[in-house]
Amino acid sequence: MSYPVDKPEVLKKVKVGDTIMATVYKGDITLHNVMVMPASKSDKKK
Repeated sequence: MSYPVDKPEVLKKVKVGDTIMATVYKGDITLHNVMVMPASKSDKKK
């Protein structure tokens, strides 16, 4: 299932393997305030 994003330009910053965080609201499937999260130390060891 695809989810719409409130600011699609943020998707240009996302790479394979990245973790994102977003705000979702009850009754709304749009991802709001999407952010790419920094890699954790355990992710860097892989």
